[in-house]
Amino acid sequence: DVPPTPTPPGTPNRMQLLLRSLLKERFALVVHNETRELPVSYLVVAREDRKLGERLRPSTVDCRALFAARGRGAAPFEPPKPGEVPPCGMMGGFGRIAAGSIPMTQLATMLANMLSRPVYDRTNLTGNFDIQLDYTPDQMPQIPQGATLPPGFTLPSPDGPSLNTALREQLGLKLDATRGPVDVLVIDSVQQPTPD
Repeated sequence: DVPPTPTPPGTPNRMQLLLRSLLKERFALVVHNETRELPVSYLVVAREDRKLGERLRPSTVDCRALFAARGRGAAPFEPPKPGEVPPCGMMGGFGRIAAGSIPMTQLATMLANMLSRPVYDRTNLTGNFDIQLDYTPDQMPQIPQGATLPPGFTLPSPDGPSLNTALREQLGLKLDATRGPVDVLVIDSVQQPTPD
């Protein structure tokens, strides 16, 4: 089987619609949407000549064909080894993004989750890309003394580049921070849950 077509951005998927219905029924939840002016970022190509970084390459993998073959009984993908890019999809780690054959909109969504603010793709790059990004997060994790890290897991160097510097140097992209209209969900009322 070919995987289901992803839900368009900004459109609730089936699970979200079921959850909404449950919250309305059990908690008498009443909400409305409104647009507010909030911090946003635009993902853009950093250089005027539009040259991309060495770690952002057009993908040659046809993921739909791979998934279809897997549905017909082909062997599953070999999981990527540490430091490798998966053939299809994304892997995020602490201070690392590795992605195979993804559109720029998907990278923007991952960055939005990391930054807790909307990030919109304004690169005008079409097609799918392989991405390797290594950076030093603003806050490094506190590892208890004597604790060991799982196999294949490494912490980023505390002297490595920030996310913005890594985006520019490794991918040839940058984030332009500004303010813009953002759709937000506002809770009007909620009650104690109904009994089971």
